Amino acid sequence: MTPDARPTSEAPPMPRRTVRDPAESRRVWDAYRAGAPIRVPVTVYADVRCWLADPAENAAGHTLAQYLRDPDLMLDLQVRTRAWLDANLLSDDPVATAETGWPVIVDFQNFLEPAWLGGTVDYALSEPHVAPFLDEDGMRALLRREPPGAFEGIGADVLRFYERFLARKAAGYEYAGLGIGSVSMPYNMGGSDGPFTVACGMRGTEAFLLDLMDRPEEADALLGWITEAIIRRIREVRAYLGEPAVADGFGIADDGIVLLSADQYREAVLPHHRRLYDALATKDGWRSAHLCGDAQRFFPILQREFGIRSFDTGFPVDFGRLYDELRPDTVVYGGPTTSLLLEGTPEEVEAEVRRILASGVMEKSRAFVLREANALAPGTPFANVNRILEVARTAGRYPDAPREAAP
Repeated sequence: MTPDARPTSEAPPMPRRTVRDPAESRRVWDAYRAGAPIRVPVTVYADVRCWLADPAENAAGHTLAQYLRDPDLMLDLQVRTRAWLDANLLSDDPVATAETGWPVIVDFQNFLEPAWLGGTVDYALSEPHVAPFLDEDGMRALLRREPPGAFEGIGADVLRFYERFLARKAAGYEYAGLGIGSVSMPYNMGGSDGPFTVACGMRGTEAFLLDLMDRPEEADALLGWITEAIIRRIREVRAYLGEPAVADGFGIADDGIVLLSADQYREAVLPHHRRLYDALATKDGWRSAHLCGDAQRFFPILQREFGIRSFDTGFPVDFGRLYDELRPDTVVYGGPTTSLLLEGTPEEVEAEVRRILASGVMEKSRAFVLREANALAPGTPFANVNRILEVARTAGRYPDAPREAAP
């Protein structure tokens, strides 16, 4: 291994404790994808912030700002985070192996799009972010300019980090005996946090909501400009990666629309979402959407208008009503809230998981997937998270599943 391939952190490799059964998870996912599920699958998302908040792991005291500004540190801490999660969290997510290696992604978090469109990242905060930066005159000036190229501004940093990750993989980087596997661009370079959410980030949420009421034509123009910028960026990223301009699988988020009524959404935002899906996704491909917050009223609209086949949900969701509003083959990810997982007890988590599984989702569909709603908070006890899979192994088992296939 060359010096360039060594992890920059000097912490010793963490001992791995096998808490998952990869063979069980493979059976569960194989049956699920074949349309004859054994039980409800379980997936869990946590990121480096959880690792950073654990003093036993982060003995060097690394900060999120350091992680976000140093490609070598970002790669090293991502790998350590993944090893830590593989060793401690129960789920049906695959663990890294010698065959797969450690998956890594350039991770600029939710500030990427507003920063790319002209905002300044404040790294002095514990959670670096971009403050609103576009006043009325700035908005009008912006609309007269062409959108930036994908790899301009902070996009140049994205490309630099991505190529550094590839170089370290090629140099033979290893951690705990495994090399680097997949290397990915940020999710919000090849997808988007959504034009409405980005507009709120640029103008400020209150200011942009007032724009919608007082200056609807200018608000629509800003949404249209952002939408065009997103389309151009994603096409440029796809060209760089050698991918087709129109993909069979594509999804966006747009959490900010929870501030709107269904009618306001249809009038102000839906046309821009339509442009995104029509420009970037095949009509019959796997179209998906992520919406946190009180967003359930939008699910049937999105499915009807855009053919969405998969929803990643947050909270709140009425699981008993969910599949009355959607096609039964719709993949829906949902589960106990991150606040319950952070602050509750394993017994409280178990009660909530059992309530969700008994709400009708298993009777009305075979496509439901349990997950935390949505993204584990730093400091969440592993015992609380692990109770999700422990309960799913019994309460989430479909009654007509073959006994010999039972986990």
